[in-house]
Amino acid sequence: MALMECYECEAEISDKALSCPHCGAPNNKAIEQQEIRQNISDVEKKLKSLVTKEKEIESQKSDAKRLQSTLGLLCIGALLLPLCGMVAIVISIVMLLDGRGGLGNLLVSILFTAIGSTIWMASMS
Repeated sequence: MALMECYECEAEISDKALSCPHCGAPNNKAIEQQEIRQNISDVEKKLKSLVTKEKEIESQKSDAKRLQSTLGLLCIGALLLPLCGMVAIVISIVMLLDGRGGLGNLLVSILFTAIGSTIWMASMS
């Protein structure tokens, strides 16, 4: 702590004192330094807040990419399900005509295709 002379009453005062304890004259240098410290503190708080928000945004972007990938896979799966069902129907008809399969195979294939088509239609809307 350094001492300085008050510009008003010429008493020795601390350079950190906001005003002269003798006459009350403001110490402009100390006031300016205090304002600068407060401004620095405010900027640091804002910077920390921005960094936190940036991390939240990056996390949300990552979650969105993951969701997009999952939805893409679901759409592909929903598209393949009715196609596989249609193939199963054809195979069941061929087996039924050859006498190797029963009507149950055909009914299961039709049900499989209907369920797959319903899921596919729902995923596209």
